[in-house]
Amino acid sequence: MTPCSACDAALSNWYFEKDGLLFCKDDYWAKYGESCQDCGHIITGPVMVAGDHKFHPECFCCTSCGNFIGDGESYALVERSKLYW
Repeated sequence: MTPCSACDAALSNWYFEKDGLLFCKDDYWAKYGESCQDCGHIITGPVMVAGDHKFHPECFCCTSCGNFIGDGESYALVERSKLYW
């Protein structure tokens, strides 16, 4: 089996490739993933974007009231990072 370029773990049928290097899921996302502006965890699925910031859909909520802001709903981005519904 081929090893992960970062941790040398044996790769199964599922792996990630970037610039000719092979990675296990955890090392790929740690190296190339983007962090959620709200919770700080790596985003590995759908993403909500506000300005230059990216969020998990479940973290895309109003700073003031905590209500979730759904896809297509209006919001204001204040001070480049605070969301308001």
